[in-house]
Amino acid sequence: MALKIKSYANFDLIIACGGGYLLQPGKLPKLDRWLRIHDTLLFAYDFYLAKAFNKPYILYNQSIGPFFRRSDFMAYIRFMRDAKVVLCRESLTYERLKEVGVSNIKQVADIAFHLAPKHSNLLTKYTKKMDGTKIGLTVRKWLDSNRQDFYENALAEFIRNVLSQDDKAQFYFMPQVHYPVGDDDDSIVSLRIRDKLPTNLSKSVHLITEDLHPAELKYTIGQMDYFVGTRMHSNIFALSMGIKTIAIAYEPKTVGIMKDLGLSRYVIPMEESDGDNLLSLFNELHEDVNYLSVLSTNLEYIKQLAFCDLKVFAT
Repeated sequence: MALKIKSYANFDLIIACGGGYLLQPGKLPKLDRWLRIHDTLLFAYDFYLAKAFNKPYILYNQSIGPFFRRSDFMAYIRFMRDAKVVLCRESLTYERLKEVGVSNIKQVADIAFHLAPKHSNLLTKYTKKMDGTKIGLTVRKWLDSNRQDFYENALAEFIRNVLSQDDKAQFYFMPQVHYPVGDDDDSIVSLRIRDKLPTNLSKSVHLITEDLHPAELKYTIGQMDYFVGTRMHSNIFALSMGIKTIAIAYEPKTVGIMKDLGLSRYVIPMEESDGDNLLSLFNELHEDVNYLSVLSTNLEYIKQLAFCDLKVFAT
């Protein structure tokens, strides 16, 4: 750790990588709040070190907030104001920072919109029935035990409901994160959902077990007719491949990205998902003849925003 800290003296520029880690949506215990030792501030160590070594720094592709208390938010403001620039990857973050007087901000978009897909024949391994409606899904563990069960039951019910309307439909769970050591493995959640279905339905549900390169995952998602995604970047992959998508939002970053694409109607909070409202939204998605034209128009603008020359801010 000491070596890592000393290495900052040799850097010309510090870039805090993109993500949605600067938030505090829940109430902190009093001791944590008084001592400022909560996890979110620990994520800000890059800013501390950059300031300590008097090095310029950039907050790259950030989704920031929400914060339960304004005081929690204000603890970060001095780091943001001292940055060369805070690059906001969606408009909710941009507006949140603008509202509290942070001026060194620029709205961009997630660079994942530009990831080039890599061809893969993976789907043929899982089914020969490629003529039915193909629906891709990503899921994740995120909520407390009771609400997580509700979410997983909702997705199982959604699959049952769709298959009752279209018995030729095929579902593909596409795990994006495989990290069992950290208790964050999408394949485990996918398997639990599939196991809730009777055999006559589960045969139409395929769990992709490979840990795919992101470019292969993007290509495979692009072979779907529809996509229902919980992982935000899986939704970005689907949308950038022109696939009609419902986004299940576990954090506001998903809401912001869908808003910027003009598709706010097709976002549902993770904790509010149930089989009936998912089916209703899916049927609306199916009938929406304007979805792809809205997506296409806004996607071009979003892709332009995603290109950002950091050299401009490095001087």
